[in-house]
Amino acid sequence: LSETHEFDVTVSAGELLESLDTEETDGGAGVSALPSAVTGPPWAGMLPPRGGWRERPGLPGPVDLRTRLADAVAEFRSRDAALPEDRRTREERDLIGRDIWSRTVGDTELPLRAVHAAQSLGFLRPAPDLPVALLTAGAWLRLRTPFGSIALRGTGGGLGTLAVTVGSV
Repeated sequence: LSETHEFDVTVSAGELLESLDTEETDGGAGVSALPSAVTGPPWAGMLPPRGGWRERPGLPGPVDLRTRLADAVAEFRSRDAALPEDRRTREERDLIGRDIWSRTVGDTELPLRAVHAAQSLGFLRPAPDLPVALLTAGAWLRLRTPFGSIALRGTGGGLGTLAVTVGSV
């Protein structure tokens, strides 16, 4: 008889491997115990990966990025100024900001807000030959310059579903 159990728990891969009994029992399947759950600070799952980054084409050069950013700031100011006084609220300004800053840059999924963040932090300095690159790792995007980088998680990707099957095949 084969039984299936579903678990929603994070465990150490090494401890899981060590817990697997490779010797067969009378029933033909190995015996194992589920290791204790691994816990850590909640923010640890929000960090970008340390490695596996690959350059992605389609990012405009630094001059074009700064021009696009300046145009977006001018558009925000213009749309804000055009709001009637009774609609000049935080909510209305947030709607304008979401519309503008969520636009993508070049032929990439990089939102304009990441370019704005890089500029605000001094990572996108005015130099025509400033090397900028867009890197990806899974669902993560990273705008990299010599002065720093901005990393953000996209909506897709991740590890997906990890299934572990224990038993004889």
